[in-house]
Amino acid sequence: MVCVIKRVWTNGNGNHTVMKKRLLQNKLWPISVFSLLMFFSGQLIAAPAAELKVSGKIKHSGCTVIAGNDGVYDFGTVREGPRGKVQRLPALKQTWQVRCEGDAYLALIPMDNRSASRNGSDLSRFGLGNASDGNSIGYFMLGLSRSTVNSVPTALRAHNAAGTSPGSEVALISGERTDWLLADSTRAFGRTYTMDISVTPVLAADIPTADKVELDGSVTLNFVFGL
Repeated sequence: MVCVIKRVWTNGNGNHTVMKKRLLQNKLWPISVFSLLMFFSGQLIAAPAAELKVSGKIKHSGCTVIAGNDGVYDFGTVREGPRGKVQRLPALKQTWQVRCEGDAYLALIPMDNRSASRNGSDLSRFGLGNASDGNSIGYFMLGLSRSTVNSVPTALRAHNAAGTSPGSEVALISGERTDWLLADSTRAFGRTYTMDISVTPVLAADIPTADKVELDGSVTLNFVFGL
């Protein structure tokens, strides 16, 4: 928009002189300043960025399981008990050890390899195999006790026993996980784990006597390691 200013002079002869001058509207200046500010703001938004990277490697500790008597629990020759009654044999206990290259968490999950010969649904009972007539010979129970981590006594807790206090002994349950715990109930963390694992067989009543019957229990102990 243009503004015109008109000025009139009168000379001595009575003539009039007219002078016209064009001026820019004064609102154009603020608009120019605003445009300049927008230009500089655009330059700040387009500032360069830098990338931060995190690198490294996680190495899992290798661990070795050392089983007492190579993991074999031999009850030798067992005399048959009274007919018609189940027979509970004395527990046989052996010491196991797990040694790791570095500090690691440890958990134990047993799996019953003779579950088809187990009577009932109690997963703390592990099958002993079947007799010649196809009936179950019986079952055995597994116990874990006297556990230490780096020579420090620890507590044990089976995951199926949620809400219960950790103890110095636990019954192992097929498919269930057992952890080593410190006094404050946090998981133990160390290089050397030592424990006693006991086996307690319970023979079924009326096992056939015509043939030689052999105990055929088998359990896979899965030791789970973690950082």
